[in-house]
Amino acid sequence: LYCEAQAKGCCACSKGIRVAFGTPLALSGTAAEEAGDVSAALVWVSDRDGAIGTGRTFTTSSLSLGAHHITASASDPGGTVGSASVDVTVAVAEAVFPAVADAFTDELAPTTNFGTAPALQLDAQPTRRIYLRFAVTGVGAAPIRRAFVRLHTTTPPASAGDAGGEIRVVNGAWDELTITHANKPTQDGVALTTLGAVDSGQTVELDVTPAITGDGVYSFGLRTA
Repeated sequence: LYCEAQAKGCCACSKGIRVAFGTPLALSGTAAEEAGDVSAALVWVSDRDGAIGTGRTFTTSSLSLGAHHITASASDPGGTVGSASVDVTVAVAEAVFPAVADAFTDELAPTTNFGTAPALQLDAQPTRRIYLRFAVTGVGAAPIRRAFVRLHTTTPPASAGDAGGEIRVVNGAWDELTITHANKPTQDGVALTTLGAVDSGQTVELDVTPAITGDGVYSFGLRTA
């Protein structure tokens, strides 16, 4: 009994096929014995998920995250079993969501809106706070391994500091073009990440994984002591 199996995914590498979670994966195989083709009798089994399909070809988008060793097997009338395998890794694709709104507020200009400013400012004295909003789409039910807000400080030396601040969820409403120090919502959520010293011209990542549960709109605030 002869068996052959193959998979077609988005990326072929030395360790098999790599596909994004939820992406359709096409699997095909052939099986033959002395009497002829028995490909229709193939049974496909993943070492992670168990039985996943039957027949010469089928497509699945329900493989769980992780590495799969998928085996296609069939038997002839005499009970001889033939099999072939293919390795597939299912991973979450990285998605980038630019801010849909951003602004900062300034204690020294309590009624001035800085929603159109080219850069954001964060300070303890005077009090300057940053507000960010993101719209997450296309994630669906995929598990979120890590989510973070990436910021880049400007190059002037004044951009550096011994305390990079902390990021919190903002539950109150705010608008990029009307928010001011006087009407800003409270940054009352739990601190998700607290940064230490930050250099000028440095890219920083603030982990917000606990706050992201799937598709939706999320607002964050940054402040420093």
